[in-house]
Amino acid sequence: MLRLGAAFAMSDIAAASGTTTAGLRGEIRRLESRGRCDAAAAAAGRGRGRRRVVALTHPLCPPGVVRLAAHARSEEVRSAAGGTAAWSGRSYGTNVPRHAVAAMGAGSENARHSAASSAATPPAMLLRLAGDNCEYARQRVAENPQAPATALLTLAVDSVPEVREAVADNPATPVSAWQSLAAEPDPEMRRIVARSPVVPLSLWQRLASDPDADVRTEVARNELAPSWMLERLAIDPDDGVRMGVACNELSPSWLLERLATDADDVVGRRFVAENPKAPIELLERLAGDPDHIVRSQTALNPAVPPWLLERLSADPAEYVRYVVAGNAATPIPVLEHLCGDARSEVRLAAAESLHQARRRSLHPAPRQGGDS
Repeated sequence: MLRLGAAFAMSDIAAASGTTTAGLRGEIRRLESRGRCDAAAAAAGRGRGRRRVVALTHPLCPPGVVRLAAHARSEEVRSAAGGTAAWSGRSYGTNVPRHAVAAMGAGSENARHSAASSAATPPAMLLRLAGDNCEYARQRVAENPQAPATALLTLAVDSVPEVREAVADNPATPVSAWQSLAAEPDPEMRRIVARSPVVPLSLWQRLASDPDADVRTEVARNELAPSWMLERLAIDPDDGVRMGVACNELSPSWLLERLATDADDVVGRRFVAENPKAPIELLERLAGDPDHIVRSQTALNPAVPPWLLERLSADPAEYVRYVVAGNAATPIPVLEHLCGDARSEVRLAAAESLHQARRRSLHPAPRQGGDS
């Protein structure tokens, strides 16, 4: 069965064969003009040097030839065979001959990178590549969802921070590796763990009690954080942590209301005001807050209704009226009124918004999905 599709990435093969991308493309065009048989013959060994490497990347080169080339004496040829197998793995899943993929782990750095990121690479090879002396190969193993747990455990204590970060983003990372990452002395790594979309629930308690306020803030911002954890963080002494709860779009409405009604917590009220999931009744209350920044944040909220923007357009604070004038959701009659505002900055913002609103009314955006 022929392998159809575009050729493998030219830059990888150019690096393997010591030539330029343009030169490789020229050789491939010459092979294409001669057909599949010539490509297969060159790849199988009757071609030499660069021509043999290029032939292996040809889209019509048969899988059997790639399998043979995976065991060639030349490292260039083995790397090219491994690269072709890796491309097949990325394009068609794991349906790639294992002994062809095996060539990648013993080839050049480019080939090992391909092996480390391929879904077709056997677990035993990924485990070996987890100890590769090239940090980029290790990082690609750490990113690979097919990486075995033992490899990820090894990489969770890697000396390179980027490798450990990749482990923290891998959905296949085992709990024991997460525990190692969450216990890192470097607070930056603990922050990465706290913001991960795949962090296990069993670690929330430790992260929410972290001595570093920025780690607790990342927990508060994480949309996977359970509501009981957000409730606890909503009374954290650090402003940034409470801000994280206020900004979290999955914070329950009753918790947002608690933050918004705390007269002593202006930071919490400011960030609740810009949360697009805040209930309309709460936004109405915040539109009358004594702090003008809270009122301006309410005017910036994408969920604020037009009637509330109209009320805020008469706010005594110039900055609040300026924000209303710049909001694309402000009704045209309100913008026309603001064009006569006492402050030039408000008038200019309103005039620009009015111009854009009139253009949108004359040239409405096409409806999605065609005419009904």
